[in-house]
Amino acid sequence: MLMDTTIPDDFDFDPHGLLLYALEYYGIAIERDAGKHVWLTNGYSIEVEGTDLWKLYDNGKVIAPFADVDELCAFILRGTAA
Repeated sequence: MLMDTTIPDDFDFDPHGLLLYALEYYGIAIERDAGKHVWLTNGYSIEVEGTDLWKLYDNGKVIAPFADVDELCAFILRGTAA
């Protein structure tokens, strides 16, 4: 089930906070959080690029940018299950 990421117009959007919330929601373990960069226990890391862009890395190599945090988490879960 996807989480509801609909954001009201008057909401003070925090892409880092949304990322942390989504990772917790999907049960994805965080190894280290340095604000703009978040390292996961499975070798992936995520860079917060802007208000609606997260860049996924696998052991330091760019995998893909994601504009949707649900899609990002789904990709991570598929990669972890493989």
